Amino acid sequence: VAYTELKGIPMRIWRAHIKPHQQGDAGTVVKDTKDSIDVITADGVLSIEQLQLPGKKKMLARDFLNGHPDFFTTP
Repeated sequence: VAYTELKGIPMRIWRAHIKPHQQGDAGTVVKDTKDSIDVITADGVLSIEQLQLPGKKKMLARDFLNGHPDFFTTP
C-alpha cells in the first residue's frame, strides 16, 4: 500500500503498474483510459487501478472516476 494525495484528495493506492514513459512533467495526472488514473513519474507512468479514500472501502479507479467526473478537468 502506498499513500498519496492527488489533486487535493488523500488516498491509498492498492494496485498499480508502471507503463512506458510519457512526455510531461513528473507528478502530472493524465487521462489515458477510463479504467485508471495515470501519473507521470521520472521513470515512467504509474497507472493506478485500485485505490481507497479516507473512511471508504477499496475501489477500482474506474469507480472513483465515475463518481468524480470532473477529476481530470479540475486543477
